Amino acid sequence: MSEADESRDFARIVAQLQHDDPRFAPQPSARRRRRARILLVTGVALWIAAVLLITLGGAKGAVLAFLPWLAGMIFVIRSRG
Repeated sequence: MSEADESRDFARIVAQLQHDDPRFAPQPSARRRRRARILLVTGVALWIAAVLLITLGGAKGAVLAFLPWLAGMIFVIRSRG
């Protein structure tokens, strides 16, 4: 069985399960997807700010970069789950 056939069969099985029980792997709402996208973009922006602090701020910038890096990591993780 080829990978394409397996993928198609799997998608058919999941669709049938969702039809039988709507609570099975529910589709995320538009509001939740928007929130996840905002969290992801904010997290990436904080990571970029941390890199800039490290490159432009020297030793003090490297110490200060920890907070935006950590906040960015938390935002990205929250956007995925």
